[in-house]
Amino acid sequence: MKGKTTMRASLAAVGAVTVLAMVPGGAQAAFDTGHDTQCENAASIQGRGASFQRSAQLGWGAEILAPNAGGPNAVGFGYATTGNGGCAQFKLAADGGTQKVTYAPTGSGSGRLAFGATGTANQRDVNGTSGPYGFGGADEAPSDAGSSNGGVQQIENANAGDTSTATDNAILHTIPVAQSSVAVDARIPDGCQVAAGSTTRRISATKLERAFAADSSADTWGEIVPAIVGSSGGLTTAQCQAKPVVRVVRFDSSGTTFAFKRLLQKIATRDSSGTTWSEPTLGNTAWPNDTAANLKKPASNGAGAQLDLLATQTDGGIAYADLATSRSKQFGWDGTVATDRSVWLYVEQPGATGQYRSPATDNNQTGTKGSNCGAVEYTDKGATPVALPTDTTKSWYDVDAASTTVQYPGCALTFALAWQTPQPVNVGITDPAKRFTQDQARGVKDYLSYALNGGQGELAANDYQALPTNVLTAAQAGANTLGW
Repeated sequence: MKGKTTMRASLAAVGAVTVLAMVPGGAQAAFDTGHDTQCENAASIQGRGASFQRSAQLGWGAEILAPNAGGPNAVGFGYATTGNGGCAQFKLAADGGTQKVTYAPTGSGSGRLAFGATGTANQRDVNGTSGPYGFGGADEAPSDAGSSNGGVQQIENANAGDTSTATDNAILHTIPVAQSSVAVDARIPDGCQVAAGSTTRRISATKLERAFAADSSADTWGEIVPAIVGSSGGLTTAQCQAKPVVRVVRFDSSGTTFAFKRLLQKIATRDSSGTTWSEPTLGNTAWPNDTAANLKKPASNGAGAQLDLLATQTDGGIAYADLATSRSKQFGWDGTVATDRSVWLYVEQPGATGQYRSPATDNNQTGTKGSNCGAVEYTDKGATPVALPTDTTKSWYDVDAASTTVQYPGCALTFALAWQTPQPVNVGITDPAKRFTQDQARGVKDYLSYALNGGQGELAANDYQALPTNVLTAAQAGANTLGW
């Protein structure tokens, strides 16, 4: 493991130069002579989907739209060297740029819908506010007939298009772009405190699963975080331990929810708890024992809205969110201050009793960023030794982190969705403003190629980790096939 971690860290530090030749300037998939070299006539593109990717997209230079808007910043795609996959026309306008990337972090379900990757045929929602979506974001990868969610044919429906004829058929790619951790965030009740430390701010695997099931064995703060105590001028320890646990969950169909429930399912299976967390038994937005008192949802999509709601729970609440959003919403630790009430928790490894891990490499709010996922390996359908889908046209729905006692247990991949050749998607679309152009296709290929090359070196500083080598190789091969 140590050797693999070192290799991956080195790869990220140099912007994946050792494998760079695989993507920029690679196979052009029928671009014409005005678009067949890197950055040539590449135009502005827009994407939408997983809020899990928000900070990664910011680090790659995208402008983030609502919800949780931000940027753009003078970093990433427009500022990277050509050798690292950059395209200078995507600099900020103030620096001479003429094109841009925008991304709306509206949730993984929204990202899949943009490409028709749903359980319903003929459902592509391809157009945004300024033309077609060039790429999507999803942490819950689209499934196919062989997937463990009952074989919901999301990829087949995406590829088949909006009509029964073959003229609008296309090929969807599910391309891994980053990995990070799903943090368990806590709003400690007012008048109470939990001392800073890995033996105090922590939750066992069993109590985590039971708390989110609203089980009576884990519905008070004393049961899930035994180190909670009263504070001077606040509540007594007995009062703090008796405070009820309130779950704060996502409003929308969310890949972060999918990844988190996958962890809960591992724990439930180990413990024979009787709760089934996986789809299709329990839908993405459904939760066991749901009552108005013990479960709250924000009024809008995204992890930002979820954590904003959690922060208002003065009587205490728990939630889950990608590490980057958790830190941006101030759930990193305020040093060793015991009265810090917005914190993420250490989580016990389901396969290693008594081994607790943080979602971050540095718990402090102002500390060095990076998710605690650097040595995680991923495998398809639990294969041992690890194995991945044969390529990015296949379903990555069942790819999950392999068991480890070293890293945080809630690590997950996040994916870009893109058409191999977007021309067929134009069939039946008569409005020129809503049709894909070859300029946009060039922009999509170059942007995703950058994300898988120089962009990998930007991930740790934005609370992610670069992809493991075998996943990165598969992703770059997929990006190489994108064309017009």
